[in-house]
Amino acid sequence: MCMGEALRTIAFKVRTASCVNSFGDEQLAVDMLADKLLSEALQYSHVCKSACSEEVPELQDMGGKWQHVKETTEINEGKVFSPGNLRATFDNFEYNKLIDYYVKEKYTTRFVRFWPIEDIRIIIVKEKGIFTNVTSPTAKAKLRLLFEVAPLGLLIENAGGFSSDGYTPVLDKTIVNLDDRTQVAYGSKNESSTRFEETLYGTSRLKNIPIGVTA
Repeated sequence: MCMGEALRTIAFKVRTASCVNSFGDEQLAVDMLADKLLSEALQYSHVCKSACSEEVPELQDMGGKWQHVKETTEINEGKVFSPGNLRATFDNFEYNKLIDYYVKEKYTTRFVRFWPIEDIRIIIVKEKGIFTNVTSPTAKAKLRLLFEVAPLGLLIENAGGFSSDGYTPVLDKTIVNLDDRTQVAYGSKNESSTRFEETLYGTSRLKNIPIGVTA
């Protein structure tokens, strides 16, 4: 209820804002208002413990409580895949080959509007699946290493899964700039590391290495 009211107010402000350009003062004011409304809604809901945003990057206490509802210790093999940045398949033939493999092997495709968060939730809850977001010369990386790729990689790897940028686990990548972006795959060992890396680059750091052994 609280979030619904906040979203309706934000939608009205966005429709009535006269944005001269995407970086104008009025648009910035709408962004700040949206952040304020969403923060207040989360506080009134009593179901959120902590929150932060681009406008307020420091973690804020929303007054809720953490609840341990499920424990996932292993991400298994499973024929569920969520492909991101599909435009890259037009000039990244290896990525196109990977997608063709999923289709021919009758994997279940999931396109989630609020990816990659929802895709990662599904992998952890169902304890199986693969999420990919690959780049190409004309389709650049969209996911930011610091704010999206690494935090989600931490969740996946602590749940018993694996992450890869095609060569290495995303948690081993060095962050140079706040806006550093990268391609990524999350899932089981065979999916996110072995098959993903081998298909894109012809080799895998984890091939023939048992699960639980560091490469």
